This record gives sequence, C-alpha cells and structure tokens, in this order.
Amino acid sequence: NSVVQLFDLVNENRKAFFLSLALGCGWAFIVKLWKRNLEKNMGFVGTSDLKKEYDYIIVGAGTAGSVLAARLSEDENCNVLLVEAGRPALEDLGVRSPALWTSLWYSPNEWAFFTTKQKNLNSRSLYMHRARLLGGNGANDNLTFSRGVKQNYQNWVEKYGAKGWDYDSLLPYFKKSESFRSTSSTTDQRGTNGEIPIELV
Repeated sequence: NSVVQLFDLVNENRKAFFLSLALGCGWAFIVKLWKRNLEKNMGFVGTSDLKKEYDYIIVGAGTAGSVLAARLSEDENCNVLLVEAGRPALEDLGVRSPALWTSLWYSPNEWAFFTTKQKNLNSRSLYMHRARLLGGNGANDNLTFSRGVKQNYQNWVEKYGAKGWDYDSLLPYFKKSESFRSTSSTTDQRGTNGEIPIELV
C-alpha cells in the first residue's frame, strides 16, 4: 500500500512538474514579447533625456519611493524624477511567479548586504536579502501581503509618541490601498476599491 501511494505521489509530482514547465515556458514567451516595449510603457528615460530641473527627485523606486512618486505625479504641474539603480522587476519570472521567487536571491537583483556581527548570533554576520529592482523588496516578497499586529502600531504611540500612527487611525488608509477579493468572507477590516489586489491563500 505504501509503495502504491508513493508511486501515485511521484506521478502527481511529475504531472505538476511538466505542467509548471509548460506554464513557465509559455509565460517566458509572453514576457519576452512584452519586454520589447517595457521601457516605453513604464516611462524609463536615459541620462540624455533628463531635464535640468525637477520639482521632486526621489532616490529609490522601492515600495515607498514608487508610491510617493506616483502620488506626486498626479499633479500635472509637477516634474518628478524617480531614480532606481536596479532594473525593471517585471523582467524576472521570480517576481511574477511565487514558485520562483527564491531565484532572485544571491543574484545581481540583490544588493548583497551583510549585517554587522551580532553577539547573540554567535558573532556571525548574516546575508540580508535586499532587492535591487524596481519595486524594491516589494518585488521580492513571494507575492505575499500582510499588516502588522495591532499591538505593534499601539507600541509606536505608547513608546515613541507617534500620535496618529495607531492601528485604528491607519485602518482607513490600509483599506484605501487594497482591493480585497473574497466571496467567502466579509469584514470591515478590508478595502475593496484600492490599487492592490489581495486574496486569501
């Protein structure tokens, strides 16, 4: 019985492997075609196209920098320059496919930072995964999304005097940013009309 179950498991894994391979090849072909116009579509410019002056210059197109640049750009009278050292994240299947996200690790798509030696880690220095891509670490997160625990936000207020940064004060902004997609649950803790699509896993 155990042998049969193992054989069935191997067969199922084999099916999943070939299905993943086929989907991966298909997706790679689509990405390759789309890459031809990627820079044009996303508004990338070379140094020869830069203006002499900008109203705002934001260094780092990570999660925060990208959002800030997008919001400032909503004002048609503002010239915004967003500077990013990494390349467009959508070029990598590791960004688009949760199953391949670790392919970005230890590659030119990361900054290769190491922590200082830590006494409580047996004086070791550890590698820190910090993305060097458009989107920053938001492009290297396995497509997962979560909020902090409510008490964490309350600690900011109680310990550091960060008035207005408690969970209840931030909740309207959390909801504004997301589009929660679920037919099985309803909650007043989630938004449904925001820019970030979220589903239960």
